[in-house]
Amino acid sequence: MSEWVEMHQPCPCGSSSDAYCINDRGFGKCFSCGKNFREGEAVDIEEQEPRVHKKKKKRPLIDGEYKPLLKRKISEETCRFFRYEVGEFKGKACHIANYFDEKRRKVAQKIRLPGKDFTITGDMNEAGLFGEQLWKPGGKRLVITEGELDAMSYAEATDCKWPVVSVRNGAQGAPKCIQRRLEFVESFEEVVFMFDQDEPGQEAATKCAELLSPGKAKIASLPLKDANEMLVERKVRELINSVYQAKDFRPDGIIQGADITVEELITEPVVGYSCKYPDLNEKLRGIRKAELTLFTAGSGIGKSTIVREIGYEFSTTHRLSIANVFLEESYKKTAQGYIAIHNNVPLGEIRRNPHCLSPEQWAAGKAATVDRMFFYNHFGSLECDNLIGKLNYFAVGLGCDFILLDHISMVVSGLESDKGERKDIDILMTNLRSLIERTGVGVIAIVHLKRPDGKRKSFNEGGRISLQDLRGSASLEQLSDNIIAIERDQQGEGGDPDLSYPRVLKNREWGDLGPAGCNRYHRDTGRLLPEVNTAEEDFGDADVPWEEDTPDI
Repeated sequence: MSEWVEMHQPCPCGSSSDAYCINDRGFGKCFSCGKNFREGEAVDIEEQEPRVHKKKKKRPLIDGEYKPLLKRKISEETCRFFRYEVGEFKGKACHIANYFDEKRRKVAQKIRLPGKDFTITGDMNEAGLFGEQLWKPGGKRLVITEGELDAMSYAEATDCKWPVVSVRNGAQGAPKCIQRRLEFVESFEEVVFMFDQDEPGQEAATKCAELLSPGKAKIASLPLKDANEMLVERKVRELINSVYQAKDFRPDGIIQGADITVEELITEPVVGYSCKYPDLNEKLRGIRKAELTLFTAGSGIGKSTIVREIGYEFSTTHRLSIANVFLEESYKKTAQGYIAIHNNVPLGEIRRNPHCLSPEQWAAGKAATVDRMFFYNHFGSLECDNLIGKLNYFAVGLGCDFILLDHISMVVSGLESDKGERKDIDILMTNLRSLIERTGVGVIAIVHLKRPDGKRKSFNEGGRISLQDLRGSASLEQLSDNIIAIERDQQGEGGDPDLSYPRVLKNREWGDLGPAGCNRYHRDTGRLLPEVNTAEEDFGDADVPWEEDTPDI
């Protein structure tokens, strides 16, 4: 096993002034940037010459004497207690930190030379923590520091009465060191990590604390860099108090209920924005930001039409900022669709004959809708990360309130991923959910259906839709907040082909499921609007002035 013979040197990469170490084989490693070097040049560790395992001759232990460390403000008594000596190594003055095994036999030494250089004598593999031999397992509290001098500094401040030890190799090797001596460390009721206050020290303290049983670890905070600096600056009382004031370690994201204030819980009301479909509003209590709402239906039933109608309503009535990501049509067609809605003209008509609208109507429709929106100029599939990056810009960079995504299956359809469509949709949905939680943007997306088996009625002929019919992945059901299916018989056999029936399949906030009214597609205007009479007859009181009384819930 290689030993670090020259430590705490400036890194050749320039990222650190004292994190570079050279081992006895001539290879160097920077414990800040993580790069490996050979004679000052960066090398790939995979390209290093194969190691020839030779039984290395251990350097013999050396003798020193106990003296006070005046610059460090550490007394001779404390040095004697910890068996920390001052001596000479190869003609240079040095400090000698003695290490012991489980039987309290001296087995290794860390030799500290001028300029923060270190070398090892004996066999450090057999050694425990620095100072471990002084304390019986099973005490009330153990303090662990990043270095030997810090451990002795805390002991100096407490008259060597409270258990304190140090890891052997500083912050970089601390987790492995704690893991090796985990039985001893775990035997104490409470463990306080008093590491250096720089980023590597605090990161190492967190990694070490994660190794212990829940509730056992604490991390101390110091106003100065480390325990010895506290001692030198005569901040003894603050050093001692830092142990009692150390915060309980909790992994990221875990909050104790007592730490949540009432003010945090009494927040502003969550706004649910109404659309022009009263029965849908009644069940959902409006569509909210920071939620994922999915619309699904068979091919050609009107998914994109209803989503565009909702986008138009949100933009013109609620003055919300809308981003449009319609992957099956050009951004020009999407913009034309909003102008068509505004002028009550079918989209197909203004595309067939743009002059059916006067220049003034085009301009007014554009000013009322398109000018206040954002559009994504892209057609077809695209990488998940690329899409999430664009959506993040819509939400954060442009401050959009809602993003309309048509459709989820299109994102992954042409990727030919070796993971398969289901896994690709899982990844997309997880990232989409994370984006929504992080930014608070509302996403209204379209998702396709699987083909029904031969025993079931076709979705294009009015077949009943369930959650299991969503195409691609169970994550569509699990990670969404609301799912609305649109059922319609396109052929109109036994009914009106222009009528469609929304059905709420998932409603995370309120749990109100089932039929949500009836809508009619008006061929003369191209609008999809609630069919009040049919809704009353089939599904109850649909003309309740919900939107007028409570436009925003």
